[in-house]
Amino acid sequence: MYTRRVQYVIDNPWRFVRQVIAGFRANQGFLLAGAVAYHTLLSIVPMFALILVLLSQVQDTAALLASLHDYLALVAPGQADALTEQIQLFIGNWKVVGGIGILVLLFFSSL
Repeated sequence: MYTRRVQYVIDNPWRFVRQVIAGFRANQGFLLAGAVAYHTLLSIVPMFALILVLLSQVQDTAALLASLHDYLALVAPGQADALTEQIQLFIGNWKVVGGIGILVLLFFSSL
């Protein structure tokens, strides 16, 4: 009914788990997972910056900052005001942010 591999896992679950863990450690799974997370962060931060700049060109900046402040108050309760001020300065320099953001996004997405 089952293939040999599936039957092996059903018959020897602990041996299978040990083999998976040994393979994970032999292939440096934690190092690879950290590298994936690092590269993802390097790609996501410029993308969010570009999305923020694009939204500020389409939507009213005051309404955008108000909604961002509400979400930041949930994520970082004591720092929402300071973060909103920095985002407002960031949006004020949208030409520089847009150009550099596209270059950074292209660079880190090519890695």
